[in-house]
Amino acid sequence: MISEDFSERIESFDECLSLKLSEVDNIQGGDSLLYRKILYVSFLDPLAACVYPNSGSKVRFAGLIDRFSH
Repeated sequence: MISEDFSERIESFDECLSLKLSEVDNIQGGDSLLYRKILYVSFLDPLAACVYPNSGSKVRFAGLIDRFSH
């Protein structure tokens, strides 16, 4: 079995996501709050699907927030 170190790829992916989220945070304009909320939910939904793959979108999103928020 070949084991590959993915730490560099994970770090690169993390940096990319951090950059995208900071760009969302900097959206300005009349409806910027609405646009930011839509983009944040769009970001979280696929993460929720990874954690709860066999649940409906409402259940998995609520589960993600419940499990990982303080």
